[in-house]
Order: sequence, then C-alpha cells, then structure tokens
Amino acid sequence: MPVRLRSLIFAIGLFATIGLLLAWFRTTADSARHEKRRSIGVAVDDILPGQVRFRFDTGGPKDRFETRRLLFLRKADGTLRAWYFHVVGQDPAAPDDDEWMTPGAPCEPFEADPEPETIRCFVNDREHNRQLVLRWSWEGRSSGPLAPNLRPVPGEEKDGRFVYAEEALEPALRTRR
Repeated sequence: MPVRLRSLIFAIGLFATIGLLLAWFRTTADSARHEKRRSIGVAVDDILPGQVRFRFDTGGPKDRFETRRLLFLRKADGTLRAWYFHVVGQDPAAPDDDEWMTPGAPCEPFEADPEPETIRCFVNDREHNRQLVLRWSWEGRSSGPLAPNLRPVPGEEKDGRFVYAEEALEPALRTRR
C-alpha cells in the first residue's frame, strides 16, 4: 500500500475519532446540564416521622419568594407530604384566596399535630372579636368551609431531598427542550 494512501486513511480515521469524541462529550455535557436543572430540590432528610418543617420555595415564582414556603409533613409511616403555605415574617399565614396565591392573616398560633394528623391555624378576627380555627388533614383536605384545601407541591423524595416535578418549577428553571 503506498505511503500516501496509508496517510490518507490514517487522517480520515483520526478525524472520525475526534468527531465522535466531540459528539460524545457534547451529549454528555448536555445531559448533565439537563439533569442538574431537573434536580432542583430541598433537603428533607432531617424531618423525622411526626415532624413538620417549613422551607423556602426555591423553585417557585420570585415575586412570592418572601411569603411562600413549602410545608413538609412526615407521617408516622415515613411518607412525606409537601404543601404550599404562606409565611409572613416568622408566622405561618392563612390563605387570602382559594388558590393560595396571597397570604392572609397570620396564624396565632399554628399547630400541626401528628397524632390525629391535623393542621390548625388560629386566626384572630379583631373586627368581630372572635377567633377562627382553620383545619386541614395531613392529606391536605380542609375540614371546613372557611379554608381551601392545601395545594400540593408536585415532586418526590429522592436521596434525602424533595425534588420538584418539572411542572412545579418557575418557567425560567424548567428544562429547555
């Protein structure tokens, strides 16, 4: 085989190998970037059965970051529940509308009882000089007409983190397709 033909075959093989390596590298980098975006979440490994924790909503709209939190409840069987809930200052707040979009009056006090699995928010109605009690089950259902059902946060627990589902993320954080 002539030297020129051997050199040509070697050059073609070298360029093909480099091209394949570049394509593989780009595919790996793209999938890692998408996986990183998809795995936006919150640490929940410190929540033991029967415990309740509030965490910042890192995947939600930035205009509600100051007030909207995630309420995590770990049931006695280890099941984790996640709900949207508002916090004003340091206090959980009742919803001001049926969609849980704006916070209402602060809960004074807020109680989450693991034994009957109920959540209670005591709201002082100063105008009528009375106290309203809003109640929910740990399944998110309201037990009265004054409070809407809790809004669940789409996602799941993975390796000690609650990972948001794609539809729960602010559009700017969603994976570009």
